[in-house]
This record gives sequence, C-alpha cells and structure tokens, in this order.
Amino acid sequence: MKKSLYPLFITTFLMSSVHAGFFNEYEEELNRDDNEREYAAQSKADRQLSTSCPKSVKRRKIALILHEDKGRGSRKVNNPNYSQLFQEINRRLKDQGLRTYTQTEITSHIAQAELEAVANGDPDAAIAAAGKLGASYFLKARISSRHNRNPLTKVNEVFVDMSFTMTKHGRSISSVKAGGDSWAGQDTQSVALQILESKADTIVGQLYYDICTKK
Repeated sequence: MKKSLYPLFITTFLMSSVHAGFFNEYEEELNRDDNEREYAAQSKADRQLSTSCPKSVKRRKIALILHEDKGRGSRKVNNPNYSQLFQEINRRLKDQGLRTYTQTEITSHIAQAELEAVANGDPDAAIAAAGKLGASYFLKARISSRHNRNPLTKVNEVFVDMSFTMTKHGRSISSVKAGGDSWAGQDTQSVALQILESKADTIVGQLYYDICTKK
C-alpha cells in the first residue's frame, strides 16, 4: 500500500512545484507592470511640474474647499478635523510657486452655505464666493470614504477615494483622481494623507500643468 502511494506523492509534489513556478512568474509580471506604470506616471508628473508658468498666473490665488462625502447624503465642507490635510495640500501647491488661502481666511469671508454650494458645483455661487474672497480659482477636493470589517481577517478597513477639480469663474479647467485603502482603524484623514503623500507629484503635476497652460 505504501509503495502505491509513492508515485502519487511524487506526482503531487511535481505539480505543486510547477504551479508555484507559474505563480511566481505571474507575480513577477504583475510587479513589472506596476513598476512600469509608476515610472510612466512619475515621468509624466516630472514633465508637468517642469512646465514654464507665467508670473501673471502664479500671482492668482487658489481657494481650497475640502468636500467630505460619507454617503447617504452625509457631507461636510472644510471640516476642521481635516486641517492637517488642508495644510498639506496648500503646502504642496505653494512649493510650486502658487498662491493659496488659509482655512481661516476662507471661512471668514465665505459663509458655510455658500461654500457648500461651491462644493456642489453651483457656478453662480463659485463666482460670487470668488468675488468676496478675491480668488481666481477654487480647488475642490472631494473625499469619499467607505468603512467595513473584513469578514475573513476580522480587521477594520477604510477605503478612500479623492478627486481634485480646479475651477476658474465656475468652469472646470483641471481634474485628477487618486485612491487608497488601509487595514488598520477607520481614520479617513490618515488614509487621505497617505494617498496625497504617495501620489502628490501626479496630483499636483496635473493641476499645476492645467493652471499654467489653460489661461
């Protein structure tokens, strides 16, 4: 009986080795594809960030509006809990020589209801708010999050998508998206900061290029 099992053991071992080899090759191919995509995205961002930008454009100011969407109609605009993310986005824009407003400057000139109207895409509200603030652009950063507990790992998960839309006189001139997830906790802002950190060049590069070339 033992002898009859030996060929079966050898066959099973060989098949497992073949499958493992195929899996390793497939994983290596996926890693190569990921690396190529990352390299292409970084190369594009580098070209965009090196774009010559007129001084007249850089003198114009950008007002950032963070629009948090938690689903089921739950929305918050320029939530103070997101001040760190607000400051980080502003800092990265300033690093490219662009001018921005602080969160306090925006909320002291524009009422919350009007900010919500701008975030929801009301062009008339955007024009009126820009006049009060003296802003040339509004950058709407929409944050959409979803939380759940993984049934297999029993670990909390948070999935975050971010979209950035730059408008001028109520008209969209630039748009870019980014997303990510985390296995630990349900802190949306931390995940959003991670996304911004990992994809900052891609996000800011596109916004910067469009501002400088779409006058």
